Amino acid sequence: MYKYLRAGLMAVFIGLAGCSDAVKSPLATVKINTLDQQVVDFAQLKDQGKVTVVNFWATDCSTCKREMPRMVQMYGTYQPKGLEYVGIAMAHDKVSYIQNYAAAQKLPFKLAWDENGQLAQQFGGIIGTPTTFIIGKDGQVIKRIIGEPKWPEFYAALDDALGA
Repeated sequence: MYKYLRAGLMAVFIGLAGCSDAVKSPLATVKINTLDQQVVDFAQLKDQGKVTVVNFWATDCSTCKREMPRMVQMYGTYQPKGLEYVGIAMAHDKVSYIQNYAAAQKLPFKLAWDENGQLAQQFGGIIGTPTTFIIGKDGQVIKRIIGEPKWPEFYAALDDALGA
């Protein structure tokens, strides 16, 4: 019986992994305060026609650490084409850990800390890290990825979103 319950839960998890409808509040109302005192305002990003990647991660997440160099590489490639990127560290992280990791890895993009879990809730709840969202020029979620992306598909989605 346990294996059937586990299989059923896994099917629900897989179904949620690709579901962009799980974002509860309109992204146009989301504002993210970054660690370096900037504000990422999704209404402005939409008005500017920006494609945005939002990556929920944690300093104690091995998959997050494995994917981060690829995220840096992706950002270097797509930022000149108009891509915005925000890495959001989970509530259980400490700011000092986030800052130390960012400095050691030379992370070039905006970073935020979801101190009270509010951002995770605005993005429909985060059930595992990393969770990455590609948000289109219209402010709508194009793709939600739980775990490390399948990179060719990820790049194809970015190319489509950016009109490349």
